[in-house]
Amino acid sequence: MKNILVILLVLYSGSLFSAGSTILRPARPWDSYYKREQHQGQVITLNAPLFEKPDIDSKIVQRMRKGDLIYIKKDLSGGAPFKPNYQLVAYYEGLSYNEYIRGADIKETVESKSGTINKDNLKITKFDFYQTIDRLGKTAYVPKVFIKPLYKDSRELSDTVNRFEHDPTDYRKPEPLGKHYPFVKVREWKTLVNAGIGSPYRSHYHYPNDIEKENYGPRIEIFAMASNRVNYDNYDRTYFGFMGEYSTQSTKIGLFNENISREKLTRLGVGPYMSWDGFRSQNWQATFYGGLIFYPINKIAITQNINSRGEEIRTFKSYMVSPRIGALYQLLDVIEDLDLNIAIHMAQPLGPNMKPQQQKEFTNDTWRIENDDRINHRFVPEFSFTIGFQSSY
Repeated sequence: MKNILVILLVLYSGSLFSAGSTILRPARPWDSYYKREQHQGQVITLNAPLFEKPDIDSKIVQRMRKGDLIYIKKDLSGGAPFKPNYQLVAYYEGLSYNEYIRGADIKETVESKSGTINKDNLKITKFDFYQTIDRLGKTAYVPKVFIKPLYKDSRELSDTVNRFEHDPTDYRKPEPLGKHYPFVKVREWKTLVNAGIGSPYRSHYHYPNDIEKENYGPRIEIFAMASNRVNYDNYDRTYFGFMGEYSTQSTKIGLFNENISREKLTRLGVGPYMSWDGFRSQNWQATFYGGLIFYPINKIAITQNINSRGEEIRTFKSYMVSPRIGALYQLLDVIEDLDLNIAIHMAQPLGPNMKPQQQKEFTNDTWRIENDDRINHRFVPEFSFTIGFQSSY
């Protein structure tokens, strides 16, 4: 008798589950209604939103995954083959996954391959949705563009599974994944080399004759830096190291006594450097820096063509220090482990007047007397623009 009761109980419980379903579940009271008034549909995108109303601005009550089978209530198409609303397809293709997952109503205008689409001009009606049910048995609506109806007849031949050129609901990253994914690359060391031009150095020799014209060439600058991440910064934004600069400039000065003087500036310095990555993302970052450069080499070589008497070359030197600040914009990993770097700099050279290293050979109508035979340094800030590459490792 016990065996007969067990067999009857098993047969009865089996009737509570829907046959042929991929997931065993108890039969639901609304199944009989949908079996009479429904087709089956299959989700053809990675995710499909179920809306509370037939409106893409309404609340999303559930999301279904690719390959899921759902009940879709028979629509008013009169049995005609399904024709997707390609304007809605283009609208969804223009959304990034983050925009899609947060709700389409955050994006009023979408740029897609079909052109600019304004959501207010979308011709979306209730016939662009299938009526279905959510997991709680409540009525819900899913856009037809996410579902392939399974008519099980010739109407399926007129429909394509791949309606989207790019699935807007697919959040997966293409392989191969980045070397450091999913972790942020920790940049312990940075080395940088930039080259560019800057405002000219306008201090020149105080000639005994009046100057007829001045022609200042651009100051050519090479800027280099090497720095290491400091340990006390938990956000890995602060770096400390050393920077160096090499500058050169040519100036042509014409005097009223018909003499022509050419002055060539040469600088080479090094000093401490500290930077802070103020803004950064996965593709770019903006860095601000400050430091102080000491110039052991700071000289101007003057070649003066003296009318009818040949030329004389004299060199004037002095030490110099220069506080320096700047901002750098970096495009990360334009080449593997190599960043494109664009920078602007401002410096204020400070130091004593330059004194001659050679005695003069010609008369005082060419050079100043002893106390004035020098180059007076002007207190003028300098600006420069450089571009180059940075390596981080």
